[in-house]
Amino acid sequence: MLGKMKNKGFTLVELIAVIVILGILLGIAVPTTISTINNQRKKAFIEDGLRFIASSKSKINEDKKIEYPRENEAILVNLKYMNVEDFTTSSYGVPYNLASSFFVMIPCKNNNTNCYEIYINLVACKGDINKKCSEGASPYSLEFVKEEDLKNNSYTQNINVTATALNYINYDNINNRNIYVKDKICEKLKEISKDSRFKYACNLKTYIS
Repeated sequence: MLGKMKNKGFTLVELIAVIVILGILLGIAVPTTISTINNQRKKAFIEDGLRFIASSKSKINEDKKIEYPRENEAILVNLKYMNVEDFTTSSYGVPYNLASSFFVMIPCKNNNTNCYEIYINLVACKGDINKKCSEGASPYSLEFVKEEDLKNNSYTQNINVTATALNYINYDNINNRNIYVKDKICEKLKEISKDSRFKYACNLKTYIS
């Protein structure tokens, strides 16, 4: 009797039932795991954005060449000029782009002395880190966000970059240099800051390497 029980295997119906159950479990577990990994990557990317803002403030205070913006003025400083060594590879496994990543500072709307707003454009993509990211370079980006946006986590759903996030910079192949598109940057500042000062005039100073 014992020998007969040992030789007894699964029937076809039982095998199918096991496969179906395993398929259901995998169908539940895999998307959950992927979602968890993506959320962790986004969280780490946002934390890098906050570090970028902190580094931006330090650079402004330390670098005597950088002049604080006056009314209708904005300053742009790219990541390469900042020379921040710990911004290398992003949580998405692609390097931060030193040219496409920059911060912009403008005066506060209330015109208070020593009051400024900082927006960051932090981009990671494949390819040459010293040239503008191409749209096919698997880019990820925080596009023109402020410190409070990141702290409130309100920007999480918009981390994946769109084509417009790469339109603030062009690359001049003849002269081998990056060109920051003033009109598009000023238009973006007017849109997100809702500041009428940028409606008619926008003087952009760049500090780039």
